[in-house]
Amino acid sequence: MRRLDGLTLLPGLINCHVHLCFGGEADPAAALQKDPYATTVIKAVLRARQTVEAGVTTVRDLGGRDDAELSVRDAVRAGLVPGPRMLCAGRGICITGGHGWHLIGREAAGPDEVRKGVREQIKAGADVIKIFATGGVMTPGVDPNSAQLTLDEVRAAIEEGARPATARPPTPGAPRASPMRSRAVSRRSSTASS
Repeated sequence: MRRLDGLTLLPGLINCHVHLCFGGEADPAAALQKDPYATTVIKAVLRARQTVEAGVTTVRDLGGRDDAELSVRDAVRAGLVPGPRMLCAGRGICITGGHGWHLIGREAAGPDEVRKGVREQIKAGADVIKIFATGGVMTPGVDPNSAQLTLDEVRAAIEEGARPATARPPTPGAPRASPMRSRAVSRRSSTASS
């Protein structure tokens, strides 16, 4: 046991909505598009280190650039670079021309395309699936309050994302996903950045 007189001990914090590929610029999307891909990866590695050094030990990264965040996650897991435990979404599923389409989204039209998009993200190594059910403030011409995906498309994303990723039978302790029950829903105000 160690005495910590005069110090404060705090458990690791969790941030459920980050984009390590984005910076704090006034227009982070423009800055991201201006930088070469290698610079984006380097900046994401630096932000991962800054995040864990600030006491955030787990993050859910909900979209980066061309899967850079997945590579950073893998480097952290391998012990190559310091960073928090990362759960990454890869590309979020959005409607054609909807929020995120030009940068961090994967466009899908209809439930079958949504299913295909979810499968692509799982194949790419996504830990979680992000869907753009509404518009957002970082996509020009998209109303942040508009409904984007249809109920059938949302249902398709949840059902596909809940399917077992392996062929082995479930164990008695394995969680069972029921239709239309997602594991997490992130809500945001219309002033949020994504």
